[in-house]
Amino acid sequence: MRKRLRLKRSREGLHHWQSLYRSPYPKRDHLHQSAPLFHRAFKRWLNENQDRLGVRLVITGRQRDKLLLRFLGYSDCLSISVSPAEISVAVSLEGQFVDYLLCLDMSSPVMKDGAVFCDSCQPEGRALYPSLDAYWRGHQFEAFGDWLITSFVPAKWLGIYRNCAVISVHEPDREELLQAIPLTRPGDTP
Repeated sequence: MRKRLRLKRSREGLHHWQSLYRSPYPKRDHLHQSAPLFHRAFKRWLNENQDRLGVRLVITGRQRDKLLLRFLGYSDCLSISVSPAEISVAVSLEGQFVDYLLCLDMSSPVMKDGAVFCDSCQPEGRALYPSLDAYWRGHQFEAFGDWLITSFVPAKWLGIYRNCAVISVHEPDREELLQAIPLTRPGDTP
């Protein structure tokens, strides 16, 4: 007897659907459901830490579970996306994605015995947080803030190559360089 596959009607039309087995991959619906809480926590963290970061970030919009931001006073080719699944800084050239300067994948937090911790961290090095908000701030937002302070703010150049983008203190190597963009901050002299 052959297995019959079910078809599910969606907005786009009929699609091949799962057979009678259950997928081994976990659904990520919980990430979309927690997005409003996550966004509020990120906005609070950003307002409290804006001066410390050394760069101004501006929220420009929202897409489903993502907050979209940009660096105030910097090239428009840089964009920031913040969601419960990741925080990323992308580089685009003439509207085409080139590379990520940063992509912090967020693992799902585990809540156990009144504490919240990261399920990807080694048990001996795990930090325990009293709340989900404290976990997001301490484990995820601070990693983004540290990258801004130690890597992005000191950088003077953005080098865009065919398959990658790099920030550096020194002018980019001209070999295979598509574009070199000075990262001047508001108030800096070019």
